[in-house]
Amino acid sequence: MIELFEGKQSSGPVVYNMEHVSKFQRRVYDVLEQIPVGKVTTYGLIARRLGSAPRAVGGAVSSNPWPLFIPCQRVVNFNLTVGNYGMCGSLGPDGTFTKRSLLEREGVDIAQDRIEKVSLWNPSRNNR
Repeated sequence: MIELFEGKQSSGPVVYNMEHVSKFQRRVYDVLEQIPVGKVTTYGLIARRLGSAPRAVGGAVSSNPWPLFIPCQRVVNFNLTVGNYGMCGSLGPDGTFTKRSLLEREGVDIAQDRIEKVSLWNPSRNNR
């Protein structure tokens, strides 16, 4: 977990018990796991990939029971602002600061509170 907090890849595979999450959440989490370290994507781009709506994706992302392991911090607003961050459906008082710190540790380029386009990953291109 320390590796993940420091913005590094996990040293080994992590197995999740997905019994208590919906099929849609599983699909969203699968996309989140594909986002490379140092990159971000938007709720809208994930929604387009899954044929869904950005708000539905946001609901799945915000209820992620495995933050850091399934990197929900790598999903940002459509206008490439960092947005808020919480754990297990609860936003923290310093959520934006926490999310920005995590992203910067991973190597995401942020200037004037916006993600630089070079750090944007498009899941529909299926690139890693």
